Amino acid sequence: MSKREFNTSDAIKWLIVIGLPLIAFFVPTSGVYTSVIKKFTIVTLFVIAVFGTEVIPNVIAASILPVFYIILNIAPPETAFAGWTGSVPWMVLGGLLMAEIMLRSGILNRLSYWIIVRTGGSYMGLLFGLTIAGIIGHILIPGQAVYPFAFITFGLCVALNYGKSLQSAGIMLTGLFSTFSAHYFIYNPTYGIIQGIAATVGDTSITWFQYLFHNLPTILYVFILTFIVGIVCKPKNHNENPSVYAKTELEKMGKMSVQEKKCLLISILLLAYLMTAQWHGIDPAWGFLFAGALFFLPGFALGTSDDLKNVNYGLIIFCASCISIGVVANYVGIGQVLADTLIPVVENLGTAGFFTMIFAMLFLGNFVMTPLGLYAALTVPLAQIGLTMGVSVLTISYAIMQLGTEVILPYEWALALLFFSFDVIDLKSFVKLFGIRTLLSFVFLQLITIPYWKLIGLIV
Repeated sequence: MSKREFNTSDAIKWLIVIGLPLIAFFVPTSGVYTSVIKKFTIVTLFVIAVFGTEVIPNVIAASILPVFYIILNIAPPETAFAGWTGSVPWMVLGGLLMAEIMLRSGILNRLSYWIIVRTGGSYMGLLFGLTIAGIIGHILIPGQAVYPFAFITFGLCVALNYGKSLQSAGIMLTGLFSTFSAHYFIYNPTYGIIQGIAATVGDTSITWFQYLFHNLPTILYVFILTFIVGIVCKPKNHNENPSVYAKTELEKMGKMSVQEKKCLLISILLLAYLMTAQWHGIDPAWGFLFAGALFFLPGFALGTSDDLKNVNYGLIIFCASCISIGVVANYVGIGQVLADTLIPVVENLGTAGFFTMIFAMLFLGNFVMTPLGLYAALTVPLAQIGLTMGVSVLTISYAIMQLGTEVILPYEWALALLFFSFDVIDLKSFVKLFGIRTLLSFVFLQLITIPYWKLIGLIV
C-alpha cells in the first residue's frame, strides 16, 4: 500500500496541533496561570488538538496523555490514571462486546423489518417505523444500533429506487437520528463517558429511571424531528410500498434462530438490571460489562475469540483518557479558573443565555474537533460554571449529550460521515436536514427542555 502524501490540509492540521500548545507555552505564568496549570494546558491542548484533527491515531495520543501528566509532575499516577478506576471504560468494553455479537446474530435487522412491515405503507409511516425500530434497537444494543441501521436504511433506498435524492436522505438520516437520539433518554455508554468526566466536579450518579425521567421531553423531540423530516422529504407521486421490501427481507431470514433468541434474552436481562438499579444499588454502568461477559458463559456460548479481537480497544483507551483530563483538570484547579474567568461573562445572561453559550460552543467546536474531543475539553469548565448559577452538574452533562453532535457538514461527525458515505445523500440535502435538526434542538432546548428541568428542580 502506497503511503499517502503530506498535503496542505495536513500542514494546517499540524499547525493547529503545534500552534495551540506553543501559545500556551509563551503565556507567562501568574497567580492564576500557575506553572502546573501551564504544563497541564500545554499537554492537554496538544492531545485535544490531536483528537480534533486526527493527525495521528487518537489511541496514541490518549495512551501517552496520562504518562505526560505523571512525568511532568502535573498529577500523581493515581490521579492521572483515574479514568481507569471507574466504571466507564469497562462499560464501553462490555457494550462493544455486546454489539459485536448482537449485530452478527441478525436480531436487530429482524426487529427493524418487522416494525417497518407494520408501519411502512407510506413514506411517513416508513420514517416513523424506522424511528420506533431505532429506539428499540438502542435498547437492545445500547450505543451501537446506529451501525446496522446504516445498512438497513441504504437497502430501503435502493429497493425504493430513490437514488441520490432528498427522499433517500430522509430515510438514511432518520435511521441515524432515531438511533442516536435515543441516547438522550435511554441510559447508554456515550452518556457514561460525559457522566464520568462531569463526576470530577459534582455528583452524577443516576439510575436508569432517573435518566429517563430527567430527559422525558426528548422522546417528543425525536418524533417531532421525524415528522418534520417526513414533511420536508415526502416524495411526489411515488407509489412504492416500503413494507413490501421489508416483508421480503423478513421472509428471507426465516424463523428466529436460537442465537437470536439468546441475544434477545441477554438484552432483556440487561434492561432488567438497568431498570432495577435503584433497588440493588449497583452502578448501572457495570451492567454493560456483565451483559458482554454473559455471551461467553455456558448456556449462551455466543462469543468467540474473533469477537474479542474485533473490539475497538482504542476507543476504550480514548474514553479513559477523556475522563483523566477532567480528573486532572479538577486536581490542578483549571476548571475553577476557567469558571471564574467566564462567570462574569455569562452570569448576566441567565439560564437561557448560559445554555445558548453551551449550544454555540459545541456547534462551533464541531467544525474543528470531534464530539468526543469536545466532551473531554468542555465538560469540566461548563460544569463548574453551571454550579455557580444553580444548574446541577447532571443538567450540564445532559445538555452536552443532547447538543454535542449538532453539525452541518459530514466531516464534523464520524457517524454522519458513515451515512453520507453510502452516496445516496447529496450534500444539499445533508445540510438541509442537519440544519433542521440543529435549529429544532436549540428551540426545543429553550422552550421545552429548560422549563422542564426547572419544573423538576434540576435548575434553581
